[in-house]
Amino acid sequence: MHIAEAAKHLANLLSDHYEEQNSKDPAILFLAQVARIQSFRDGGNLSEWESAVLSVFDDHEWEIFENRNDFSILESIWEIGRINLYGAINEAETKKLYHVTANKILDITGQPPLSIDTFDFSVW
Repeated sequence: MHIAEAAKHLANLLSDHYEEQNSKDPAILFLAQVARIQSFRDGGNLSEWESAVLSVFDDHEWEIFENRNDFSILESIWEIGRINLYGAINEAETKKLYHVTANKILDITGQPPLSIDTFDFSVW
């Protein structure tokens, strides 16, 4: 499994947690779109993935969403894919971001994410 699968995995873990808490939480829509990274990668259009995530909310909704107490964890899942979109893959930074984000998700959900060694962060 690669970068796309790592982002999808974390997005799904956190989405499941939010679904249990409040099925109408807007974070579920955001995470569902983030989790689609694998299908965009497989279709050869990762830049469209970023646009799809950005289109989840209008400007006003983004402003509200970005002010959530948990926005940093939501954004860090998205960032696992996004930091590598427009340049060379930064394997070390992506691994570090996965590790930090996975630990935060464990704290929030009580569900242990897959080990960092499960993923090859050198390829999409």
